[in-house]
Amino acid sequence: MAGLSLLCYNLLSQLILQRLFMDEFTLLLALAGLLLFLLLSVLAYVLFSQPDKVAAVAIPLTFEQLSSLINDDTTNNKALNNTSNEILRRFVTIDDYKHYEALLTKLCTHPNSDSAMVSLFEKTLREANPKFKDKLGKTLNEGLKKRG
Repeated sequence: MAGLSLLCYNLLSQLILQRLFMDEFTLLLALAGLLLFLLLSVLAYVLFSQPDKVAAVAIPLTFEQLSSLINDDTTNNKALNNTSNEILRRFVTIDDYKHYEALLTKLCTHPNSDSAMVSLFEKTLREANPKFKDKLGKTLNEGLKKRG
């Protein structure tokens, strides 16, 4: 921003020094143009320098509600991370494998998931549920094949 102000100051001072070679109307047009450029630059800086606002996502309380967020293809990456972490924090023990199988497969194929999220989800479930280690590995491989 300081560089832009310095540039405008230099241009303005050059225009004033060259006033002897310009008529008043041309000088006023040049000054108006510089002022418009300065205002547009400040406006662009203010509009585009603000960080992206991410809507706060209220974490539902039940396993089914959390699962529905993972199954929704419009859930963004941040909400997906929060949801998978909440499932791992509160529901890490596998009671019914088919629900966790569906979640792991969906995390693998979800358009907004990433490898770190899928890896952490599978690894945490595997460590907390050693009797499902082979099934989790098989489900992970199948999910990754579906992702392509």
